[in-house]
Amino acid sequence: MVPDMFYFTDETIPYYMRSWREQIKDNKTPFLSFLRADIQPAHLDFLIDNGLQACAIGVESGNEKYRNTVLKKGVTDAQIYRTLDRLDRSGVDRLTLFMRNTPQETDEMRYETFDMIDKIGGHSVIFEYEAL
Repeated sequence: MVPDMFYFTDETIPYYMRSWREQIKDNKTPFLSFLRADIQPAHLDFLIDNGLQACAIGVESGNEKYRNTVLKKGVTDAQIYRTLDRLDRSGVDRLTLFMRNTPQETDEMRYETFDMIDKIGGHSVIFEYEAL
């Protein structure tokens, strides 16, 4: 029996590792997974070519400076838009994840998040921040 689809539930699959890519190469079974928005274009193309059908990407905030200095995400707006554009051109379904009421977040930053959500389109979810 062959599965209809795989769901990699790891936070981010190790697509940056050659040994992992060698295992998934020529995969014919569709899969969905989490990705980082700063994924290298060649790695994203590899995933698309080998079955990626849907993904979730944690953007967290529409304010790039805040996203990287306070939330320590390490992802630029340009990387986000590049990755989302490539997914859209390939027909890969995507879900973007954002947070609100995070430490030091201002009303202006919240509005920037709403603006980014409007700009990128697709499906987005905003989670209420919870300090762990």
